[in-house]
Amino acid sequence: HDRDIEGGRIQPIWLTLHVPRSAEPGTYEGQVTLLWGDDGAEVLPVSIDVLDAAMPDPKAYRFYLDLWQHPAAVARYHRVDLWSDAHWTLLHAYNKRLAGSGQKPITACIIHDPWASQTYDPHASMVGWMRHGNGTYRFDFTQFDRYVETCRTDGFTGPIACYSVSMGPGDRMDCPIRYFDMAAGQFKRLEMQVGDDTYRAVWKTFFDAFIPHLRERGWLDQVCIGIDEAPSEKMKALLDVVPYELKIGLAGNYHPELDGHIHDYCVIYPGPPEGIPMARRAEDRITTFYTCCGPAFPNTFTFSPPLESRLLAWHALQCDAEGYLRWAFNSWSADPIATADFGRWPAGDTYLVYPGPASSVRFELLKAGIQDFELVCQARDRRPEDPRLVEALKLANAEHDGTKADPADVTQARALVNAVVADAGRAPSP
Repeated sequence: HDRDIEGGRIQPIWLTLHVPRSAEPGTYEGQVTLLWGDDGAEVLPVSIDVLDAAMPDPKAYRFYLDLWQHPAAVARYHRVDLWSDAHWTLLHAYNKRLAGSGQKPITACIIHDPWASQTYDPHASMVGWMRHGNGTYRFDFTQFDRYVETCRTDGFTGPIACYSVSMGPGDRMDCPIRYFDMAAGQFKRLEMQVGDDTYRAVWKTFFDAFIPHLRERGWLDQVCIGIDEAPSEKMKALLDVVPYELKIGLAGNYHPELDGHIHDYCVIYPGPPEGIPMARRAEDRITTFYTCCGPAFPNTFTFSPPLESRLLAWHALQCDAEGYLRWAFNSWSADPIATADFGRWPAGDTYLVYPGPASSVRFELLKAGIQDFELVCQARDRRPEDPRLVEALKLANAEHDGTKADPADVTQARALVNAVVADAGRAPSP
């Protein structure tokens, strides 16, 4: 790769090695040659130890990665029409990068701008809401269907997370619906409050159409109505309008009184109370944790020490969570290449990858942590009582502030896990 670099400037180089599944265990050596100018060259040795273990296909990762997608941002930045053929081609590329990291849920918006424009681009509804002159509604699920099919083709295996039956995040009770007025020939906005008569009537009308459509497509058991940081009282009003056939997902604080209603519960860092993930797992329910504009650390801001991204997966192991959620995979600012700042959010809060799609160091370190998680799971399968696994978790979780954490501790933690896997591989078969 050619790149012009000013004199006296340091240029880091990121090197990724892909090991074939067929590779025999052992140490492999090679070299990387750096060339500059007409005759400058530097040869750097590279070695890699290959274990008697293989990473599963990302579709089979046990780590539950949930990074919210933003198709409208892709259309705006690349200057293509929303839901045009060019847009769908671009979405495939972003989806495949995300699916290759183990992404599970599909972020599907069933209303316009469900997060009330907390991003530069409002999230576009994948459902067309149309109102006739007599006050009846019709719903167009064409883009919703195509997005779900596209994400499934690209490798997403988790639920279809539908946002949402309320505006989020937080305790706001207004829930306006943008619809197309067929008589007037223009978009209008229906104002209503969570729990009022209009709210209940409109959502009953929607679900009376949505449920049969999902059943026809074979997706009824795959849909999870996603809700963002709603407090307990608001949640009770939301639960009143969601049909029993559909699952509920909530990212927010942990509310014991709501637990039994929530299929996919993502609890703000430091995560769920002790013992809760195990109890929920026994009922085939998902428990994860998330970071957003807080805490200060660990996090994935552009100014966060990159190590913190890797530590997130180790924290999931420590709190027995299935994985991690972050609210923005690609909710770019106006010019994400020029600056990662947007509004009042910390720099980098709104996206983990750049247009292209191009990765980032923090995204690559998050992926490295997920691979650590997967190897720990394999080590536990092989030697669940090995004390080195306890020591590895202790080392990697000693400090979540990347400015204080010692990267050598994480390296040593991974080495301990590697040793467990290697020893198990050498053990004679029973």
